[in-house]
Amino acid sequence: MKNLLVNLFIVCLFASCGPKNVEKENLNTLVGEWKTISDEATTLSADMGEASSTLEGKSEMVTPENSTTANSGDNVATCQKELNSLQTVVNNFIENWRGSSKELDRLTNQMQMGNWTEEDTQQLRNLELELRQREVDIAQWRNDFEEISLNCKFTAKDSNAEDSIN
Repeated sequence: MKNLLVNLFIVCLFASCGPKNVEKENLNTLVGEWKTISDEATTLSADMGEASSTLEGKSEMVTPENSTTANSGDNVATCQKELNSLQTVVNNFIENWRGSSKELDRLTNQMQMGNWTEEDTQQLRNLELELRQREVDIAQWRNDFEEISLNCKFTAKDSNAEDSIN
């Protein structure tokens, strides 16, 4: 009888250490949303890179002889500065996001091995909160990029962008 109770206690102890179904669902949802945010940030950075290349080309073309307005070169320089500043913020985010992604990978491994702890549950909550904040950040950065695009009268995908920056 004692052996039965000891064995039952050990089984219950191991069962309580593993992840609960709700934690599994939350982690699976988080992994999918994490990938979406990663893709959005990468796309935003690539769009900014294209726009930066467009501005660099325009900057090389602005000379006193072909300038359509007196401050055309200044406007391009201002646009480049704003765009480069925003792109630095996004690229720094991407670099830091990779570190958080490693923690998400660790939690996934913990769950697969059944070695889930209360600290893992708390870390899962922390990563969910971080994801929500980063969703807001990326939306704001996208809006900032669109505003710079509008103010500088270019779009990264516009083949005539060089002619529209004034």
